[in-house]
Amino acid sequence: MADQPTPLQRLLLVEAGLEQLNRQLLNAPLQSPPSGGRPVRQPWPAEEQLLTRCLRRTPQVLIAYQNHAELTDQQQGRVLLEPSAQPSPLQLCELSNGDAVVWLSSQAPDLLLDSPSLRLIYDIAADVTSLQQLTVQRLPLFKAIMRGRSWTLARKGELRLKTAPHPEEAMNAAIDTRLERLEKEMARLSAKQHVALREMAVQLQTQQEQLDHLLRLKRS
Repeated sequence: MADQPTPLQRLLLVEAGLEQLNRQLLNAPLQSPPSGGRPVRQPWPAEEQLLTRCLRRTPQVLIAYQNHAELTDQQQGRVLLEPSAQPSPLQLCELSNGDAVVWLSSQAPDLLLDSPSLRLIYDIAADVTSLQQLTVQRLPLFKAIMRGRSWTLARKGELRLKTAPHPEEAMNAAIDTRLERLEKEMARLSAKQHVALREMAVQLQTQQEQLDHLLRLKRS
């Protein structure tokens, strides 16, 4: 569709949003509650793609938006997500539309790899022995049951090996390749146009000289 942003436009929007959030973080420090506890959770104001990008690159941006979380495996395969007042390796973030996503904190222990709950919400690369080998490719998505209070799993997330190529990197490489090809094509066409214009100028100059010569002959 003509009104859909191109991959390059989406990339530029994501980068701009990330810079804006970083500026907000630097210029307006978060206010903690008087008890010294966690900041009050705020809904994430941007798209989920930017959240995932921040989680991989600048997780400190997410401090104001995350909360400890707990999972409950219910009957009929339902997975319930709720905020937790107790410390937890799981962090939830509510999106602006009321949905929520979940990820593991950087301090999560490796024994969680054997946790059935983690396997319920994430597809995990095979033959992994440490969480440090993994990075987020897609966050699990939860739909609201009671907005801001409880959610149910709608889409599993995915943890991939850090050494595996990421689709975003492939997209960036494709964009760079495409831009390089376009730049070369523009340079080639520009050079061709320059040569054609120079040849036309020589032809016009020759014709002008011939015309001047004929006019002199006629006058004599």
